[in-house]
Amino acid sequence: MMDAALTGGEKMVRKEYDIKVIGSNLRELRLKNNLSIEDVRKYMQLGTVQAVYKWERGDCLPQADSLLALMELYGVNKIDTITGEGAMPAPVSFPGETSIEKTSGGETFTEETFGNGTFRGETPAA
Repeated sequence: MMDAALTGGEKMVRKEYDIKVIGSNLRELRLKNNLSIEDVRKYMQLGTVQAVYKWERGDCLPQADSLLALMELYGVNKIDTITGEGAMPAPVSFPGETSIEKTSGGETFTEETFGNGTFRGETPAA
């Protein structure tokens, strides 16, 4: 009886989400924001990168608080973007950040410099 009261007479049905699509979208958002797995691990304060890899492969979903933190990190304000039902946002940029593609030993990588003078390199560049 409560179902009908919640929806004005129609039965409410829980929506199903594709865990593999969510994982793929999390990876795409990370890459669009030029973040490495290690960057995400540090932001999320995880001991290892394994959880991030599992989320991106679609082996499991992040807990609710972790999903909210990832949405904040990736500049996403709608769950539809994560679930694949919305448009992907533009990458987040930070003041004082520069990005340079370099080639060394036949491999191309991106070197990024942040306002505080630190840099990170990731192989290969997208």
